[in-house]
Amino acid sequence: RAGAFYCSTTTAIIMNVQSTTFSSQAITRISIRPLGDGVHTQKAYMALIEACRRCYSPSFPLILCPAHQLTRPGDWRYDATPLGDFDWQEGCIRIEFVLGGAFEGSDDASASAVRETYMFIGVLSTLDCKSSQDFCDIQHTLDHVSNKRLFVFDSFMESSENIDIDASRVVNPNELVAFPPVTQDSVMDMHLNVVVNDLAVAIFLDLEARIKHNDSLVNNPSLIKVDDTAKLLMTALDNVRPDQKLTAKERIEVVRKREVARREKQSADLCLRLGSPADAYKRYNRASELTMAFSPDPLWYALSLEGCAASLVAMADAGGHGADEFLETSFQCPEEIINAANGIAS
Repeated sequence: RAGAFYCSTTTAIIMNVQSTTFSSQAITRISIRPLGDGVHTQKAYMALIEACRRCYSPSFPLILCPAHQLTRPGDWRYDATPLGDFDWQEGCIRIEFVLGGAFEGSDDASASAVRETYMFIGVLSTLDCKSSQDFCDIQHTLDHVSNKRLFVFDSFMESSENIDIDASRVVNPNELVAFPPVTQDSVMDMHLNVVVNDLAVAIFLDLEARIKHNDSLVNNPSLIKVDDTAKLLMTALDNVRPDQKLTAKERIEVVRKREVARREKQSADLCLRLGSPADAYKRYNRASELTMAFSPDPLWYALSLEGCAASLVAMADAGGHGADEFLETSFQCPEEIINAANGIAS
């Protein structure tokens, strides 16, 4: 049954590869919406969206951030990063604003990091706050959101002098971003460009740190706590195949091997989102081998093969780079894909 699943899944991936693009796979999604229904907040939100359209059309709500336009962190080094093939001159970070999106994650984000909602941005005008306490209370609506930004408008207006932003700030300093008045388009556009570029760099550093964390677990599986399910990469399919017939020692070994393979796959997703498809392909290839070799993991195996296809398309699609050189020197298509392709051709 597992073999049939692998074959049918691989065939489906090959037949649908034309619908897989760099644009659809290498994206970091950010949900953005106004906090409350205040008139000034709604106006600020619409002004922000209009500024995004002016600055990032025609791709908006997809925002393209070429790496060469970003400020590389001063302490960043190639010999200390897991992104060996990332190119600061040709790489590209893609951010998609999900307008009016809910402040909640996706159910399948664990299995496919490219589908997760990475961050939540709340837009607020202080003109809708009658006091500092109102401003504080609105911030508390984001308490359950771990990765967030609060875009605050009109905080410099005379009518907002009764709001002490610093004293009533609940979110962390780096999570609060003050914006200029919505009436000054040129100033707004300039400020927005700086904010988006800073956001892209923050995304890069955060996702890179997640890859490093995954690598530490892959290289030292003993660090994986099998009983702490909240920190394991789990999906609903895991409940269909419980490990109750295994001894405690066998279960620990199986779960750790499964987690290692899944961490490798998740790191590949993150590499793809960071605009480094060559790094992503290598990791997807390793993940496909691990998910099939140890304790067969059909869903994650299929997603790894999907990632292989997405990475290859990415290297030839807009925003990808080094496709010809990589394909000539490094390309090794998994045997399952070759067999399925031959079956389709015959």
